[in-house]
Parts: sequence; structure tokens; C-alpha cells
Amino acid sequence: MKRLKKFDDKLNVRWKDSAKRWMITRYCPRPGNCYEVELEIMQVTGVNGSYAPLDQRVFDTLKRYDNHTRGAEAVLDDMQNTQDKTIGEKLKDEDRDFNDMLRYELAPRAAKIADDLNASNMPKEDLNEEIYGNYSQEELDTAR
Repeated sequence: MKRLKKFDDKLNVRWKDSAKRWMITRYCPRPGNCYEVELEIMQVTGVNGSYAPLDQRVFDTLKRYDNHTRGAEAVLDDMQNTQDKTIGEKLKDEDRDFNDMLRYELAPRAAKIADDLNASNMPKEDLNEEIYGNYSQEELDTAR
């Protein structure tokens, strides 16, 4: 308890019967500063939410999330990194979706067009003759 008070004199430890876990609380001023309210800051848990004793891990966690001590620059850097990672994952998902659409919706059409034009290994000059020979000007104008 002394170490906790030394870290932040407004922090406290409480046993929460309903959760059967230690809770770290902090006294925070209410608007108007008339009085303080004790708010739960974190629940002390182990792996998979199991019971964990009060030990150095609690202080490590408190330090990691103490934005005031870490400074605004570090907090903003973390926020930017998180946002960049999220945007990167979203762009990868969109690329994957687009490629799936191309593969499943447009590939059959491309094969039909290639068959219609017999364009697999045809020089550009011959391709133009093939297009204009098999399609009317009206069909070509409509396709544009």
C-alpha cells in the first residue's frame, strides 16, 4: 500500500467481493471540485482473467497507462500508431475484397470477351480488325 501511495497518493486498493478480485481505485474530483469520488481504475487479474495477487505487474501496468507521466508526445505517438495499424488492416481488407470481386465477377466476363475477340495472342493491329469486323459501329458506340 505504501508503494501505491508513493506512486500516486490518490490511488487505493480495494477487494471487490462480487468479482473476487483486487481493484485499484483513485479519488478523482467531481465537476466544481466540491468533493471527490472513488473510481475503479483497474481490476487486478492474471492470464485469462484469473485471480492475481498484488505484485510488480500492477505497478508496471499503472506506469504503462499513466498518460500524465508518459507525456503528451508518447500518448499521441501511440494513438497515431494504433490508427495507422487500423487503417492498414482496413486497406488490406478492401484490397482483398476488390480482388475477390475481380476474380469471381469479372473473370468469367473477361474470358467471354477474349473468346469473342480471339484475343489471346493477337497483335494489336489484328485485334482492331477483329473488333470492327464482328461488331457494328452502333454496338461499339454503346459499349463506350
